[in-house]
Amino acid sequence: MKELLAEEREIMMMRTDGMDEDQLAWWNEAKADIIARKKAARQARAQGESPMAPVAMDHMMVDHIWELLWLKHCL
Repeated sequence: MKELLAEEREIMMMRTDGMDEDQLAWWNEAKADIIARKKAARQARAQGESPMAPVAMDHMMVDHIWELLWLKHCL
């Protein structure tokens, strides 16, 4: 979980001024996903529910790792 949060923070803090169109599109999508996930987690906590099922979190973590690796490779 800590790794996912660190990767999300790294994505959110990336500078976009040197990105090409594809990288910028990926970054915008990744940022929107992160914001949506955080909003859903806040709403779930407010309702007293578990923010996400462990299986869903594992799948998202793998997706973010691959996306982050792809972006680093492209820069």
